[in-house]
Amino acid sequence: MKPIKPFILASASPRRRELLFSCGLIFEVCPAEINEDMLVGENPEEYVRRVAESKALAVKEKFPKSPILAADTVVVLDNTLFGKPRDQKEAFLMLRTLAGAGHLVITAFSLLCPMEQEPLTESVISEVIFRELGDLEIETYLKTGESMDKAGAYAVQGQGIFLIKEVAGSLTNVVGLPLKEVLAALEKHLGF
Repeated sequence: MKPIKPFILASASPRRRELLFSCGLIFEVCPAEINEDMLVGENPEEYVRRVAESKALAVKEKFPKSPILAADTVVVLDNTLFGKPRDQKEAFLMLRTLAGAGHLVITAFSLLCPMEQEPLTESVISEVIFRELGDLEIETYLKTGESMDKAGAYAVQGQGIFLIKEVAGSLTNVVGLPLKEVLAALEKHLGF
């Protein structure tokens, strides 16, 4: 893809920046600061869609004339949300719970065009199946430091690949941004 007009990425995620940069896209980074607490009765997909939209709308206040792209990712097992771990102990418990099981990775992205009041929001779901893991394997992985700023405490694009038995669906979604769908939205709604 050729370089395109600039937009604002409302995300602090280095993975999202790397994915977009790898496509030759031009953008500025302005992370949104919003409350990301889950609402009572909200399901995981509703949650990530709301958070992605809230990020886009928050950044619109700073850049009202720029296109804005925001996203949020969660890992879900049996309706339990796994966000970023607070510490190594929580990361260990997350990985222990995910070991040997299939879980969903849900990423919602929200694209806010300057001429529109409402953002275009889509969500993509991928399934990831972990291998059976022993405590030593988990502890060894935690020593890499990869787990601390990742939903579900693992990085499929890094050393965490050894944790995974299978991925069904978009791999870039598991990394944090479903590129195929994002690029299609940028092309359709912004004419890039």
